[in-house]
Amino acid sequence: MAKRARSNVPQFRIRVPAKVVNQLRGRRILLNLSNRHDVQCIKVTKIADDVAFSLETTDRIVAEARQANALDHLKRLFELTEAEPIHLSYKELVALSGETYRLYNEIHGDDPGEPSAWTYHKALHRAALEGRIKNPPPAALTPNETASAVELFGTGDLTAAVNARPAGQYDSLEDRFGLLADWVLIRQRIKLAPTERRRFLQLVGTASLDAGWQLRRNSEGDYSPDPKAQRFPAIETVKAIKPKQTITGLFDLWWAEAKATGRSKTTHDAYKGAIDRLVRFLGHDDAGRVTDADMIGFKDHRLKTVSAKTLKDGDLPGIRSVFGWGVDNQKLARNPADAIKVKSEKKIRTRSKGFTDEEAEAIVAACLERGCSYCRRQEVGSAHRVLHWLSDCRGATASQRGHPQALQTSRIRFQSRRGQHQIRFVQVSACA
Repeated sequence: MAKRARSNVPQFRIRVPAKVVNQLRGRRILLNLSNRHDVQCIKVTKIADDVAFSLETTDRIVAEARQANALDHLKRLFELTEAEPIHLSYKELVALSGETYRLYNEIHGDDPGEPSAWTYHKALHRAALEGRIKNPPPAALTPNETASAVELFGTGDLTAAVNARPAGQYDSLEDRFGLLADWVLIRQRIKLAPTERRRFLQLVGTASLDAGWQLRRNSEGDYSPDPKAQRFPAIETVKAIKPKQTITGLFDLWWAEAKATGRSKTTHDAYKGAIDRLVRFLGHDDAGRVTDADMIGFKDHRLKTVSAKTLKDGDLPGIRSVFGWGVDNQKLARNPADAIKVKSEKKIRTRSKGFTDEEAEAIVAACLERGCSYCRRQEVGSAHRVLHWLSDCRGATASQRGHPQALQTSRIRFQSRRGQHQIRFVQVSACA
């Protein structure tokens, strides 16, 4: 992320690869940076030698999620630019257009806004579909086109005003629905043959109009199921789309390799538990659908029941490893778990490192009373007895035990396998 002068709002910036920049320069693209854990963020930007725009937030975590989503979408576009166009059946085109319907509802379903906004939005959709208006504003997923619609149709009966314009005068499908169509195709990694472009635009426009009707009903408090939502074939029926990579399937593939390299059953169980918890949280098993925002939401969800250290050392290593393996083996484009940053809490010290006076007195008293086996065998004095007893307990070597100079100060220092330790004695003179 970049920063502009005199601004705290981070900016997205990426240089367009030289091999595709001439083909893409001047093209406008739609970016949906919204998600279920974030406020609405829709961007329309023009491609030049680079792509740059504001991420519209000062929240670092939200900005990183938006940055990652935009980067993923643009990388798909760059890859598609050099790909070969493909032909799809009519059924496959209808299935793809259903992504537009679902996108509208995903963004606006919970908070659809005012009914009038969708009324004007739909009017522009229908007028463009029927060729009644020229150069309509592009449908950019946001129902904020009241001013444009009023300028074209006035403030009276919208249906009558749209019908008053002759149908079939203009071909406005590209102007109105081109950005939406491109978003779907880029998202699904499909470069559609130019001969099928217009048919797909018509289907995207119809799906957008259906979504507008449903959201208009939602805005009036009607959330009953929309029969038209069932008319779209499943996206998996589009043969050009790669089969869905499941999260659990990705784990199985990772384990097959990890097991061969000597990873333990304990590691398997720990990672499997983390993956299962993630799948339960997401409510789906599609690895390709997991976003940075999903992972941040998972982090927040887990921190309600476990400590930051448990999350950092327990769930995250497994999830990062499995998704990372998917990226390394070209099963996934990116690792969404990289979005999670967890700082585990520092351990609060409740006491000093050394012994308390009472503990030191207890050690000396016990030693003077019993002594250690070495002291009893050698019949050494009390001072040496203290040193030998402590040295044995702390793992000192034979040459380090019972050094006579140690009792000349109020601190006894000795080396052990765990490093240097200091023990303070209150009654050293009594021992001596």
